[in-house]
Amino acid sequence: HEIDENYVEFLARGGIRDAWLYEGKYASSSDRVILKTLHWDKQYTEEDYYKQRNDALILERLTSSPHVIDVFGFCGTSTFNEFAGGSSNFNEYLLRHKKTEPEDLLAFARNVTIGLADVHEIGINNKAADGDVPRLPRDLGTVVHHDLHPRNLLLTNDLQVKLSDFNTAQLLMWNVEQNKSCGALWD
Repeated sequence: HEIDENYVEFLARGGIRDAWLYEGKYASSSDRVILKTLHWDKQYTEEDYYKQRNDALILERLTSSPHVIDVFGFCGTSTFNEFAGGSSNFNEYLLRHKKTEPEDLLAFARNVTIGLADVHEIGINNKAADGDVPRLPRDLGTVVHHDLHPRNLLLTNDLQVKLSDFNTAQLLMWNVEQNKSCGALWD
């Protein structure tokens, strides 16, 4: 698919991806989305492509969590993600609001904690409609984010926190007999 450049605004450059704000024919008139693309000026390894797929898979599994950024589409080197709507990530917010009230910080921490609980329970009770077969190829126990820091906590307009950037996360298998995680799903 081609994207009309008139509707794209560069936002940030990450370790392997660029983030763009996109409004156009693939976004509804009232919604904006974030387009994440692998950097154009870099040679990629299979591990880099794995990270991109990993991010999309985990976000897709977490679409029901209001504390995790949603993914709308994935195609090889690009993803379309929810635009949180806020003007910043948590790091930028803290730099602008140096005297944040303790109650507000606790509310942020609560949102992060709930989001992490959703992340850690990605495969627990993640059964198909018949309640019997896991939706993923194997029983998936949990996800370890590995890159949780204020820049990966995005803020909505009403200052709700949403976790993002799962490209370095690790998927862990779930041992149904012992009822615990037991190692990496893909190494």
